[in-house]
Order: sequence, then C-alpha cells, then structure tokens
Amino acid sequence: GFQHQWTKTLSSNISYVGSEGHFLPADSSTARGLWSNQVDPKYLYLGSKLSDQGATAAADCVTYALPCYANFTASQSLSTELKPFPFQTVSDTFAYVTNSNYHSLQTTFNMRATHGLTFMANYTWSKAIDDGGAFRTGYAIPAGLIANAPNLSMPADRLDRSLSTSNQPHHVVVTGVWNLPFGKELLNGQAWERAVFGGFQLSEALQAFSGSPMTITCSSSNTNPAQSTCVPALNPAFSGNAHQNGKWGQGYLAGMSVPPSYINSNAFVLPANYTYGNAPRTGAYGLNAPGNYNLDMALVRSFPLKFTERAKFNFRAEMYNVTNHTKFAVASSAWGNSSFGQVTSDATATRKAVQLSGRIEF
Repeated sequence: GFQHQWTKTLSSNISYVGSEGHFLPADSSTARGLWSNQVDPKYLYLGSKLSDQGATAAADCVTYALPCYANFTASQSLSTELKPFPFQTVSDTFAYVTNSNYHSLQTTFNMRATHGLTFMANYTWSKAIDDGGAFRTGYAIPAGLIANAPNLSMPADRLDRSLSTSNQPHHVVVTGVWNLPFGKELLNGQAWERAVFGGFQLSEALQAFSGSPMTITCSSSNTNPAQSTCVPALNPAFSGNAHQNGKWGQGYLAGMSVPPSYINSNAFVLPANYTYGNAPRTGAYGLNAPGNYNLDMALVRSFPLKFTERAKFNFRAEMYNVTNHTKFAVASSAWGNSSFGQVTSDATATRKAVQLSGRIEF
C-alpha cells in the first residue's frame, strides 16, 4: 500500500489487498462425491439402464461388469446400486476441500476535523472466486458429459469454480460528521442566537455497492441420477444481452398481473438427459442481482448541563434511508419458474424512517 499526507488534515491510502484460501468448508455437503454417496458420472454412459430394477439391474451388472452388490432389492434401481453406500443414507460433514482467492484495490481518504468537519471515504474494487458452492457433482466429469462441450472433461469440483456469491465488484462507503457553525461562527452575535442555533451536529453514512453474481438453477431437472444440483445449459442459439427490460425494477408496478422479467429465459436450455449444464455456477452471461445504496443521517443538538463540567443532554433525530430508495431482490433465479427473473422487495431493506431520542452524558 501507499499512503500520502496531502495537508495537515487530509491523507489518502491506496492498497492492493489479496488472499488465498484452501481446505475451506463447502456451502453444501456434496463437494466430495464418494463421501456424499453420489453416483460417479463415469456410469452415465448406461443412460436409461440406470433406472433398471431388481433382476434386470442385476443382469446389467453382469453384462457391463459393474461393481454391484449381490443383495439387490426389487425396488432398488441400478443407479442406487452403483452408489458407494447403497443401503444407507449418508451425508458428508467434513467437506473442507474448497478453495478461494480474492483480489482488490482499496482506497481511503481521511480528513481530520477541519472547521468542524470530519470526513472519510472508502472505495473497494474487487473480485472473489471460489469453488465452494452447490456442486453438480463431487467427482471428476469425463469428456462427453458437459452440454455443448463434447470434448471437455473436468477435474472434481472444477466445473463449479466461479465468482463467489458474495462478490461485489464495487463498494463505496462515505461517512462524515459536521459540527455546524451556526451559533459559533454564524448567527452568533447575540446570546439568544447562540442559544437557539448553536450546538448542532450533522452526521451521515452512505453505502453503495454493485450486485452480486446470480446463481441460476433449474426449476425442474433433466434426468441425471449422478447430479446433485441441476444447472441449465447456455443456449448456443442465443445472442445478445441476457438482462432485459432495463435496470432492475424499471417499469414494475406493485400489483401488476404479469410483472416484467429482467432475465431473458431464452438464454438457457435444459441440458440433455445424463449430461451436465455448462452454465457457470454464478454470473452466467454476466448476470448480477440488483445493486443498492443507502443513506442514513442524524442531526444532534447538545445542551450543556450544570451539575458537572462535562455533563450534557443530547437530542438526536436519526433518519434512515433518507432518499426512500426502493431496494429490489430477485423473486426467483430458478430457470423455468413462473417468477424467474422478476423482482420483489428486499426483505432486509430498511424503509424510510425517523427516530427521535434523548440521552444524558456525564
């Protein structure tokens, strides 16, 4: 990092900040194919035979020299028999196998109290990548099983390496406190002016950030008994921008019978049976969820109290989401869902509100 002192009160800092992680916990328990009891994709060449049951499945084991157990049950399919632990339910609680890396440019500007004003601004430009999401499979994928890529094979978990779900390329935070000059430098000619207008302090906190990459899944899966999470395939016939109808929420009115969708569903297709979709785990076509900003402010008036030198009474008027900015969330990112790509309200958002309070400090 580099730091520079511009004036006695103004300084700046610019830094590269990066990190790399290994042996991290996965977001799901499907990162290790064997220990999460998945069917190995190498058996997908059997196609519809994976649904065979009973004696038919037992015959398939002999025909294809499969590592099957002798004790078949009549209702047990061949795909179940080919699981590492076909006779019990297994979950993997030790999937500490994922990896991540993070790169960022971080800048900070600080201004110490000058004419009653204290100010700080931070901007971060970053990129985070990991393979710790919902895995299509915890095994290596042989060639011929990834949609639109007949010659592509993938090591275990590599197909799900993508932008992190928490990735926000741009993040701005601005805070400031201003001891207003009224009653001190302005309107201070008489005692009543100092009493009425003096002692006010204004503060603010602004936060703005870009949206995180979207995770697109399928509302109904293709036939693939070796698949944990169904991810659609990119439509090879699609061209253009998958984001449509303008920015998130544009043209949307509450109570609309047919709300607009902001993702073109034609950008995706269901992968063929017994294959995996080739869409990235997050950020397909550069699709990001809505970005947001929030501005909070507070006005504080201090009144000195006489029982000690430092005693004072603070009256606070705090305003949240001052601009009453509408914050959207995506109703559904499951391709094929009737509300796919539509917007809904952000359940975590704060509506415009004013709070009044008083506090004695001594």
